[in-house]
Amino acid sequence: YVRIECPECGFERAVAYSCKKRGGICPSCMGRRMNDTACHLVDRVLPFDTPIRQWVCSMPFSLRYLMGYDKKLCADILSVYASELMHSYKLRAKHLFGLRSVEQAHTGAVTSVQRFDSALRLNVHPHTLVIDGVYVQEDDRDRLVFYPLPAPTHAEVATVAARIAQRAEAVMRK
Repeated sequence: YVRIECPECGFERAVAYSCKKRGGICPSCMGRRMNDTACHLVDRVLPFDTPIRQWVCSMPFSLRYLMGYDKKLCADILSVYASELMHSYKLRAKHLFGLRSVEQAHTGAVTSVQRFDSALRLNVHPHTLVIDGVYVQEDDRDRLVFYPLPAPTHAEVATVAARIAQRAEAVMRK
């Protein structure tokens, strides 16, 4: 570990480089494993010739705690998050590429749920690697053609967040 100290206030903290154990909860090891997993997914699982965008959904503190203790609620909220995220990609593709329906656009993603933050507080939040575009089946061929999407605007991200919040609220009411 390394001991760090703030030169202004004198606050000290010990930061572990590695706990050298597989089963422990070490922020350094968890961060390294998370990075290794993301690299594996991008390099060996997801299509190599497509751009990938990472999305992270941060929840209100009260919802984080509920999701941490109620696995069904957690699954329902994560389902809302993933479906709205995929729908946003399909909707953007429909408008940008003149598709007849969002059903013509196909995308893919891998979501990993992180349960803690770097201070080991309960903080359930998903990290999602999304193929940053859509596949569309051309009418005259049986193959899918990839169409990259531009980065979402702030307004588009806000719309996705609002739709997730609205649907999550409906789940909570149930």
